[in-house]
Amino acid sequence: LTLFVRNTTVYPLNFRKTLKIYVSATIEERNGFDAWSAKQSVQPLNGTAGQDSTGESVDPNHFVVIQAEYGELTAQITSHQAASVELRLEGVNPGSELIDQTHGVMLKHEHDFNSDMSSILSVSTAYKKQNRTASEIAWLFLSQYDWNAEMGLKYTGIQSHLIQAGVQFVYEDNLHSFFHDVGENKQLLYDEDTHGLGFYIDDHYSYNEKLTLIGGVRVDHNTLVDKDKLYGGRIAGVLQATDIWTSKLLYNRTNRLPSPMSSLNQLWGFNKPNAPVWATGSPNAKKAEQLATIKWGNSLSLEKVHLFLNLYHQELKDFITWGSPHSNVGDFEGNGLEFSLIYQLSDEVSLWGNAAYNN
Repeated sequence: LTLFVRNTTVYPLNFRKTLKIYVSATIEERNGFDAWSAKQSVQPLNGTAGQDSTGESVDPNHFVVIQAEYGELTAQITSHQAASVELRLEGVNPGSELIDQTHGVMLKHEHDFNSDMSSILSVSTAYKKQNRTASEIAWLFLSQYDWNAEMGLKYTGIQSHLIQAGVQFVYEDNLHSFFHDVGENKQLLYDEDTHGLGFYIDDHYSYNEKLTLIGGVRVDHNTLVDKDKLYGGRIAGVLQATDIWTSKLLYNRTNRLPSPMSSLNQLWGFNKPNAPVWATGSPNAKKAEQLATIKWGNSLSLEKVHLFLNLYHQELKDFITWGSPHSNVGDFEGNGLEFSLIYQLSDEVSLWGNAAYNN
C-alpha cells in the first residue's frame, strides 16, 4: 500500500523574485508473504510456514522531500526511512530486521555572471544510520554524518563549446559502529573519519550540425582507499547520420569507493582473531572498483516505428563483494546487446517490446 502526496505552492514576495515551495511525501507499508514450507524448509524456517510474515515492513516507511526556491537560491530537506523483515536463507531465525535511515539538508546557489559564464555552489549534510538485528543471534549498528561541498563553473564563451569544471569535497564523520554476537560483548567495528577531494572538467563540442564530441576527465583522492589518485573520464561522439538515424559511440571509466564498513573494519577480515567464523576468510576492501565501458548506441526513427540498438563491452577491476566481510576479489569482463522497438498505433496508443543478451 503506497500513499503519495505532492503539492506545489508559489508565493510572490515582490515584483522581481518568487518563492516556490515543493512538497513531496510517500508513505509505504508492505505486506509479507508465506515464504517457507513445513515439509521442505529447514529448521527453524519451516516454523513460519503458513504465516505471511517474510518481507513485511516493521513500521510504515516514508520518503519526504521539501524544497524551496527563491531567486538563485535553492534549499532542500529530505527524510527517508525503510524498515523491513529480512529474508534469511542460512537456517536461522527469519525475523531479522533491517532499518535504513537518511535525513539531510542541502543549500545551492546558482549565479549567471553574464550570458557566457555561470557558477554553482552547493553544500549539504546528512545523517545516515543502518541497524540490522538478527533475533537472538546478532545485531549490527552503523551510523555516519557526511558533509559535501561543490563549486563549479560553466562557460560557453568559446564558439561551439560548452565547458564545465568543478571541485567536490566530502567529509565522512563515521560514528561508533558496533557488532554484537551471541555470548560476546559489544565490539567496535570502526570509528575513523574519512575525507575525499575530486576535480572534474568536461567539454561538449558541436563540430557541426551533425556531429557532437564530448570529453571529460575526473581525478579523485579519498582516504577510504590506499591509492593516492583515482582517474576516471569519458569520451563520446554523437552523430546525427541522417534525419532518421542517430549513432553514439562512448567510452566511460568510473570508480566506486568501498564503504567504511568494507575498508575500515577493525574486527572482521583475514587473520582477525575476534572476528566471527564467517568473517575471517578475506581481507578488507582497500581498492576502489573500476568499471570501463565501451558502448555503441543507435536509434532509428521511421514514420511509426522507433528502433534502438545498443552494443557494449565492460571490464570491471577489483570487484567488491556484495556480502560481508566485503573484499576486492578480482577482475571480470562481459559483453551485451540491448534491442527495443516502439510502434505507434495512433496518437494515443503505442506498442513496445525489448530484448537483451549479456555474457
